Amino acid sequence: MPGPAIGLWIFEPRGFAYVLIPIIGSDEMFSWAAWVSLSRDNFARSADLRDTTGRETEEPYFGWLSTDLFLYSPSTINVKTRFHTRPK
Repeated sequence: MPGPAIGLWIFEPRGFAYVLIPIIGSDEMFSWAAWVSLSRDNFARSADLRDTTGRETEEPYFGWLSTDLFLYSPSTINVKTRFHTRPK
């Protein structure tokens, strides 16, 4: 099974992220909600842009996965992540 780094991380300023993993043979994505730790500056920036049209053009934010995705081994705690914001 491929590791979570294969997925696309989508940041929601509400305090969580989605790990999106393509489903082979489908246009669908598997979505897994997860908590992520951002730096104070990145969190503040994402909060400032929360209601901004075009926020998805912002460069991805660096963060650390703070959820253990139990199907993966070793633990996914503190896996490096890059967040991409969704359109408003």
